[in-house]
Amino acid sequence: MASQVLNRARASFTEPTMLKPLKRSITTPAHSAPLAISGSVPIRYSIVRNLDTPSVRPIQLRFGKDGEGSTLTFPHTRASSEPLQQLLTAASPTTMLRSGQEVLDTDYREVGKLNANQFATNFCPHAGGVLDTVAPQLLPFAGCDKEKRGVVAEIVRWNAYSAPGGKFKLHSDAAQNEKHFGRLVVALPTEFEGEHALPCKLNVLLLMLTLSSGGELILRSKGQELVCDWSKAATPAGYAPSALPTIPWVAFHNGCQHEVREVTAGHRFTLTYSLYAT
Repeated sequence: MASQVLNRARASFTEPTMLKPLKRSITTPAHSAPLAISGSVPIRYSIVRNLDTPSVRPIQLRFGKDGEGSTLTFPHTRASSEPLQQLLTAASPTTMLRSGQEVLDTDYREVGKLNANQFATNFCPHAGGVLDTVAPQLLPFAGCDKEKRGVVAEIVRWNAYSAPGGKFKLHSDAAQNEKHFGRLVVALPTEFEGEHALPCKLNVLLLMLTLSSGGELILRSKGQELVCDWSKAATPAGYAPSALPTIPWVAFHNGCQHEVREVTAGHRFTLTYSLYAT
């Protein structure tokens, strides 16, 4: 009888049982998932790079047919320039899937686009330490394989929000597969204005090119709301006196609700990336 009790006691303290609390303490995050991770990368005009300060060269966007393409460089402050007008002409309206059909609803979403196969850019999301910043802060909450600790950014499209009317009402993005955990938006610096001019409380990870007024990016999740205004990204005074223009960015999980408020002057340009765990 005593032997049976001892055997049962030993069985109850098997290694898997004893290690379960320790495993939970290691694998359970100590804090809740962040709504978004943001930052900005200084633009470097000198060929010589300062290794102590991550930076990128001015951003180039090339578009158009082979042999007939045009290149636009950012920061860009000339709303009437010929390459900019060519870029806007090349953009097509963005539709959405509704009841199994592609529809154009400009009351909900008025955005021009170029798909990834219609343009090229010299900007790399690895530049300036963007993905190195995103990986440790978003991946632990991505719900993917714990062994995956790297992030790959795959460009999806270039978008243009133009006044009057450019906007995208509240929505969220779905995951494409088990590795797809979020979005990255980066703003290419231009000036623009919007309906609600609020100070920037957070920058987001999509790639943005901007020449406009308004167009704040709003993020919402679990009762939290974050507002990002990149309308002065092309103007050093928009950040600090004597500061150089920067490339703002923000990254967030799929399922996070977000919207772009109406642009009231100029053009707000963005590049959007999908983020995958590797």
